[in-house]
Amino acid sequence: MNLLNVKAITKKEIKSYINNPAAYIVLVAFSLMWQFLFFKNALIIGESSLRGLFEVLPWLLLIFIPAITMGSISKEKDEGTLELILTHPIHDLELILSKIVSASIFILYALLFTFPLAFTFSKFGKFDWGVYAGQLIGSVLLSVSIVSLGVYISSLVKNQIASLLVTMVAVFFLIVSGSEFLTISIPFSLLPIMTNISVLTHFQSTIRGVLDLRDLLYFLSFTLVFISLAFLQLSKRRYGNLRSKYKRIKLIVLLLIGNTLVFSYLGSNVPGRLDLTQEKVYTLSESTKKVTGGLENNVEITLYASGKLPSQYSPVVQDVKDILRDYRISSKGKIIVKTKDPSLKSEDADEAITKGIQEIQFNVIGQEEFQVKTGFLGVHILADGKEESIPFIQQTDDLEYSLTSIINKLTAKDKKTIGFLSGHGEKELFDYAFLNGELTKQYETKAITLDKTSPVIDENIDTLVIAGPTTKFEDPEKEAIKLFMQKDKNVLFLIDTYNVDKQLSYADVLKDPFAPFLENFGIKVNQNIVYDLQSSETLRFTAAGGLNYFLPYPFWVRGIVKDPKDPITLKLNTITMPWPSSIEINDQKLEELGLIKRDLVITTERAGLKTGNFAINPQEDTFPQQNLAVQTLVAAIESKNSQESSVNRFGKMIVVGNSELFTDQFVQQTPENFVFALNIFSWLSGQESFADIKTKSSPFGKLVFTDPSQPSILKYGNMAIALVIPCLTGLVILIKRNQLKKRVYVNETVK
Repeated sequence: MNLLNVKAITKKEIKSYINNPAAYIVLVAFSLMWQFLFFKNALIIGESSLRGLFEVLPWLLLIFIPAITMGSISKEKDEGTLELILTHPIHDLELILSKIVSASIFILYALLFTFPLAFTFSKFGKFDWGVYAGQLIGSVLLSVSIVSLGVYISSLVKNQIASLLVTMVAVFFLIVSGSEFLTISIPFSLLPIMTNISVLTHFQSTIRGVLDLRDLLYFLSFTLVFISLAFLQLSKRRYGNLRSKYKRIKLIVLLLIGNTLVFSYLGSNVPGRLDLTQEKVYTLSESTKKVTGGLENNVEITLYASGKLPSQYSPVVQDVKDILRDYRISSKGKIIVKTKDPSLKSEDADEAITKGIQEIQFNVIGQEEFQVKTGFLGVHILADGKEESIPFIQQTDDLEYSLTSIINKLTAKDKKTIGFLSGHGEKELFDYAFLNGELTKQYETKAITLDKTSPVIDENIDTLVIAGPTTKFEDPEKEAIKLFMQKDKNVLFLIDTYNVDKQLSYADVLKDPFAPFLENFGIKVNQNIVYDLQSSETLRFTAAGGLNYFLPYPFWVRGIVKDPKDPITLKLNTITMPWPSSIEINDQKLEELGLIKRDLVITTERAGLKTGNFAINPQEDTFPQQNLAVQTLVAAIESKNSQESSVNRFGKMIVVGNSELFTDQFVQQTPENFVFALNIFSWLSGQESFADIKTKSSPFGKLVFTDPSQPSILKYGNMAIALVIPCLTGLVILIKRNQLKKRVYVNETVK
């Protein structure tokens, strides 16, 4: 094979795309449709990620690539130029490779229009360029694979329309073969096969930002197989009358295809992956390595995974096995991993149920009717005679955090204690049920009350939480809290100055707020509610006719992290704070007490304050545009010199002008709030947090706009780029071609 021939034919094919106006029409239509589908939900979700863009890509390539490859060889056949080409000293393989490379380059040009999207999204939020690189690589691999299929089908038929339709049907099958759309209607025994041949299964892995060896082998094998089949088809045309030579070529090609498939199958059992994400989402974090590396006794992890689960769980099972393998390696043999298939032995199924593993139900086709099947996918952890389970693994985004926190819970000794004060209308442990469940994996938590006559806070409490008290504190109680703080103990103040009635959508001032107590330390939680016209959450509402619509709700402030490198707000960009109050700090008072402060969460410059009693209905225009300014929402206070004696020295304090932000609603729906809570308790207690694991599950942040017009500029600006650049390119080429037409040939020798 001569690479110079491949280069020459590829150059000729690319010129045919460049000089064809239809190619620009297809390119513009593809790019605009792609971005239109993406922007339908992208700005509503508000995440600085392009995953939604690449998730719809296979469905667009279903039309785009067949339209490009339909004439790659069919057209040559139809016009009678294929025989002319093959009479030249050009190998059949050179022609096929040239067709595939040229079409792939044209598609890559279309994929590059995602770069302006990535660049602009990175300007409005935390953006992971490693994930984007993985998405581009995965898109190229997918495109080249489908192009090789399209070129092969084009070599089979003479009619271009037939080539287009057959390729579209074939690609459609390859996309849906691993989805529930098709697998729910096929015999259950065929599920693993259908899942493994689906391009969608392997593509979805790459767009997460991880290149798995098994996926790379799949795309490589897929492409080689169809290149070989296309070569065999052209060889049949060339050597049709020389049967013996064609048979030799056919045998060689079939052996090559067989070896490729065997190699791909064997390679699918070999683990290995490259984590491209900037936060190393698919690599064990340092916190996990410290926990696994510090194990004194063996930890036994048993994976209960049924062999016949629905197709959508196949990648989950594979990811779980990879993660458990990483745990075993990082523990240097202290973690023993076992895998059991409860579908093979009834004893294992009974054992899984006994261990707390959830048995799930799903529908399959059997004997030409729907049947209900059951299966297991859960993990059981046993350490130091204590055990805990993850009943069912829906996805692996949080699996590392769950495993590490459970292992630490079962093996850690001398946990620090967090006390939640009650007796004054405070939010209690059940109000923070989800957060409390996670805290118990690292700390001891308990509710405490104070004796109103002789109040004393238990010496075993390391960190005290005062969350939204609504009734009056007696002076002895306040003195007890102050004495607790002066013993180098730490306090988290979650202070409300308003009572918010969610049912009536009304906020009224608290009669006996706890906020005045903090003024003794130079901290003032103002009796107001902050709204932010620039950075707030968007809520969904339902009209009378059942129509859903979305509105920004400025009372749910999306607070801006002032320093993302601060250990309390590390890797965070925004914190959702519902109905917060502003905080003011008296620096002179802090100086007298030997304290220093730093603001953690603030608003944008377009934040205002509401005072008095008022309605909080988002549909009412209750947000004045005057006197807008930056407000402080969360502050941290500590002693100036942490090295001095702890006697009569104030401990650390975190002051938050709201107690709702850590309730179940917000820590479950807003991962940033959960991570923020873990970081707060880590800083107050001086104990390492697992929040760095939690932040890995979301390598992207929220989109933050500083002007109301920016979302529209982001959307229509990128769509304009996708429209203007191809049109300008085509126009320039058209002008140059017209200029060449007007040139007059002059024979200088004759002259």
